[in-house]
This record gives sequence, structure tokens and C-alpha cells, in this order.
Amino acid sequence: ILTLKGYDSRTDIWSMGITCIISVRFKFRFEQRESLLEAVVQDQASDFPLIYSQELKEFVMSMMEKSKSKRPFVQDLILKIPS
Repeated sequence: ILTLKGYDSRTDIWSMGITCIISVRFKFRFEQRESLLEAVVQDQASDFPLIYSQELKEFVMSMMEKSKSKRPFVQDLILKIPS
């Protein structure tokens, strides 16, 4: 992402996943790490708060998939939202 190599909308989906994690945890996810870039690459977000449903966790975790080719597009996420 730093070189914009391979950038597409799924990069923004990953960023939205990070924003969701920060929102549900009520704090910045990487505040105690020395290198933000290293923390972002290594993070697994396994400490999703238990007060939220498994469906929400899976939804957010799908956005944070490290492999961009496996990460959903916006249309995929919209289809997962219950009506």
C-alpha cells in the first residue's frame, strides 16, 4: 500500500475493518507497538470483544483478511448484512 502497488477498493475495506476494531474496543488497536506498519502486518485481531456477536466478528475479520485476493469487495459485504 505504501507504494500504491496493487491498490483497489479492497484496500479500503481493510482500513474499514481496522476502524471497526478500534470502534468496538474503544481504543486505538496499535497504541503499544513500536512500529505501526509492523503491528498492522502481524496483527490478527483475535481479541475481538466477547460482548459482540460471532456474526459481527466474522464480518469485521473478513474485512481484515491479510490476503487482498481473499478479502471481500464492498458488494460482498453488503450481501452479508441482514435485511
